Amino acid sequence: MKRILLFGIVIFLAAQAKAQSETSFLNKDFEKKIQIDIYPNPTTDYLNIQLAGTELNSEVSFHLHNIIGNEVKVEFEKMGDNKYRINVETLSPGYYLLAIKETNTKFSKTLKFLKR
Repeated sequence: MKRILLFGIVIFLAAQAKAQSETSFLNKDFEKKIQIDIYPNPTTDYLNIQLAGTELNSEVSFHLHNIIGNEVKVEFEKMGDNKYRINVETLSPGYYLLAIKETNTKFSKTLKFLKR
């Protein structure tokens, strides 16, 4: 059942053919706009993540999944205030899902990107 649900989510995300850059989401619990930029998309070596609208000291967690839902272990580097980088050089080419969770506001969002 979980695989069918995950497959449906993946198909829905794949149907959205545009790159997910400069994406804004309204966090309804705190009525504050959180902006997430992931670039470059598609990528070959590093994926940069920039968050805006979150507190500077807030804890952010990232989880990376391949297109079939398996979690992929990668290193996330903090590059500055609300700026992060993921080394995706060793990943196989294909689509990946990046889940971002911010602990203070309980905000979470999943974005897709293409590794070439």
